[in-house]
Amino acid sequence: MIKYSCDVYSCDVIYADSRLGRILDRTQITFGQAEGVSPLPSQQQLKSVSPATRAALWVVIYESLYFYNRSISGEWALILRDWHVTHEFLAVDDFSGAYASVVPKLKDLFFNGSYVEIFDFLQFSIRHQKRPHRLAETTAYVLTKTKAAYRLEGKTFFPVQSEEDAATVARAFRDAADHRGALQHLKNSAEAATIGAWAESITQSVHAVEAISKLLAPGTNTLKPALDELEKHHKIHGALKHGFLRIYDFTSDEKGLRHSLLDKEASDVDESDALFMLGACSAFVSYLVAKARAADLPIDQNDIS
Repeated sequence: MIKYSCDVYSCDVIYADSRLGRILDRTQITFGQAEGVSPLPSQQQLKSVSPATRAALWVVIYESLYFYNRSISGEWALILRDWHVTHEFLAVDDFSGAYASVVPKLKDLFFNGSYVEIFDFLQFSIRHQKRPHRLAETTAYVLTKTKAAYRLEGKTFFPVQSEEDAATVARAFRDAADHRGALQHLKNSAEAATIGAWAESITQSVHAVEAISKLLAPGTNTLKPALDELEKHHKIHGALKHGFLRIYDFTSDEKGLRHSLLDKEASDVDESDALFMLGACSAFVSYLVAKARAADLPIDQNDIS
């Protein structure tokens, strides 16, 4: 289906691709991509890792490996041994740190492994207490540089569909840094989206907003009282408030979203819904934090909701 967005100066063609379940702006992609002949921009290719990203990530790993007498040494020796035991479920005395064993195995993972295998290994390594210096920073840089479909914020990977999505979620992670409850829910949402648990991702996105709302309007769990409290101290545009509430109310319309762990019926939501809500709720979190600070409301605290 084709929609037209026009003004006095131009008429942009927006292409609704039912195969992808998302709206594509034909002004931002090539004709071949819009027609489904050429691949989409890499950040829209979820559940995959492009050749460019694989090669760049391998540079990060390979150049951080340190061998002594042709055997792995330093931080990677501990990480790879722990991975061998806790993720490959193999005997610790069978672990080999020899160059001839380590390098071909890791190289095969990055060039032939699935996106899940690659990001599982990277997240385990980045979260390991003995991770190499600047491993997280260089990994995050590579994912951004190669326009990967997954980005890293802190120690958590999350999926994106555009550079704007990545910026919105990353900003929310930073804005929520002082609010442990909200930050943890954002991380949970990102991780759920990465493995395709769409309903759980939406649930966690909403909980992130609710965690901030509890600080603004103690004793409540929803967005409306928080916005009402903000309005007492700082003007909020009526249409913007209404839009926020309407999107937030979406989570009450499908079974299993608010209480997905209690409701065994699958929610009628998909990838597009989950990524939209992750972005929307991330924007909500940043908006609420910014407005609260501008109004001098007591929101800067380590909540544990």
